[in-house]
Amino acid sequence: GDHRDLHSFPTRRSSVSQERVTLAEAIAIALEQNYDIQIARNNQISSDKGVTKSLSDNFLPSISLSGNSTVINSSQENFINQQSFGTQETKNTFFGASMGINLQINDVYQAIKTYARSKTDNEQQYHNTMTQIQSLVKTVMSNYFNLAKQQNLLKVQSRAVETSKEQVKRAQSRYEIGSAAKKDVMSQKVQLNNDRSSLLSQKLQVQTAQNQLNISLGRTPFDKIIVDESVLVERKYTDYASLESEMLKANPELKASKKSFKSAKLQM
Repeated sequence: GDHRDLHSFPTRRSSVSQERVTLAEAIAIALEQNYDIQIARNNQISSDKGVTKSLSDNFLPSISLSGNSTVINSSQENFINQQSFGTQETKNTFFGASMGINLQINDVYQAIKTYARSKTDNEQQYHNTMTQIQSLVKTVMSNYFNLAKQQNLLKVQSRAVETSKEQVKRAQSRYEIGSAAKKDVMSQKVQLNNDRSSLLSQKLQVQTAQNQLNISLGRTPFDKIIVDESVLVERKYTDYASLESEMLKANPELKASKKSFKSAKLQM
């Protein structure tokens, strides 16, 4: 059934000590570390057992086995011409066994409704769990892509600082040979200071993005982590109609709402 999807996500790698983490690894770590997902999965297991119990209680027969044994001891005294020649002891053992099959369905209609409601509630639980999983995956992906973006911007800003340093050197050389004014050198130094300030600000943005991703992975906020900056995102949908169709067909929140409505009808 659909329940296997709860475990179809990638599993966490054996070690997370490495700083660089791929998107698939990040999702796997989050699904393993997140306590809400662990609780939801345990609730799903309990719900699965509840469906099995409902089926057993309402439709499967009960089987009883019993066994017994009886021992009879008897004695007989032998006489010949009214003279006793001893006593003969006799021991008889009897064994017995029985099996009973009992199927009690006092209200067939109610039994069917009870089982159907249990199965519907179980399916609703599954879709609620999938909603939680998708929400977590969405958060992880958003934080992952944000960190990739901030890392790229940090590289851009670092190159800007290096460029400004070269501009200051050129301006200083031109000033020394008389082809540039002092204000040109000062202007380039101001630009360098501005770029350095922007670089420090961008480093802070990277640190904040790392903290956010670590938190969504269930890790310590200040753990060292680097993401793949060249993540390719497949463009699966090319028009709104196909996107809407897929959403209506696969959205777990909509499915859970339908199961909730069906369960409410079965309680009437």
